[in-house]
Amino acid sequence: MKRLCTKRNETIELKKIGGNLTCIPYGAEVECTEARCKYSLLATMRATLFSSAGPGFPDYTTGLKEAPAKEVAKAKGPSKICDVCSKPAYRQDAYLFDTGTILASDKYIDFVIRGWVKKGLLPSSAISGGINSQMRAAAKEDVRRQGGGTPWLVCKSCLSMFSVKEKDLEKAKKRADQFWK
Repeated sequence: MKRLCTKRNETIELKKIGGNLTCIPYGAEVECTEARCKYSLLATMRATLFSSAGPGFPDYTTGLKEAPAKEVAKAKGPSKICDVCSKPAYRQDAYLFDTGTILASDKYIDFVIRGWVKKGLLPSSAISGGINSQMRAAAKEDVRRQGGGTPWLVCKSCLSMFSVKEKDLEKAKKRADQFWK
């Protein structure tokens, strides 16, 4: 189970070791050495010996969803900007797609067109009857021109706009990992 350690301000994972949840810093192979935390190796050893961690072992963790956005962002590490929604994208939640994958998505193209309406670049009356194939073709050409052939960084939130096979998704994830290096 992934949590945010408020003491270390980083993402951690709680794993069952010897019947007790023990803190493993995210991506590490060793247990946390924070002696006074409920999920530290020391606390879990005491819990095994005495059937309880006892007083003095506070829980320094919080769920990632409940954590303040600043703390979550800091715990996730450096971010880059999603090419779809322009919000921060973090390494563990990012994918790198080619322009062809982006252009194959009508959901994304419709998102672009609705964005033009919101920005006042297109009157709302133009899409009042729905988005037609001519508008999509114009939007695709504009996206292709702006993309310039470079890969697109897509965050986990925007991933649902694209229909991608599992193996292609794995490749996009690997490319994003390389992009961060």
